[in-house]
Amino acid sequence: MLKTMGVPSAEFWGTEIDYLVLRRLQAQLICGVIINSGKMTSSRQKRRELRAIKHRRLLGRDASMSEPQIAGWDCFLNMVAKAKHS
Repeated sequence: MLKTMGVPSAEFWGTEIDYLVLRRLQAQLICGVIINSGKMTSSRQKRRELRAIKHRRLLGRDASMSEPQIAGWDCFLNMVAKAKHS
């Protein structure tokens, strides 16, 4: 649900500020990292997609990412996992 509220200082310039109201069970994403319960995690969908891509590369099939892209996502997911446990 997107709720629009006007702020006096913003109305001075003729613009309105939009607020995104997220409910308790909705994923709160910032830069691809879910931050709902104070623990940083990556989305399950992204982890499954990366696992499927690695499996396709292992079988010698075409994949939607190159090796450097896969390595970059691996580093990102490892960084998020380390931050989750610390």
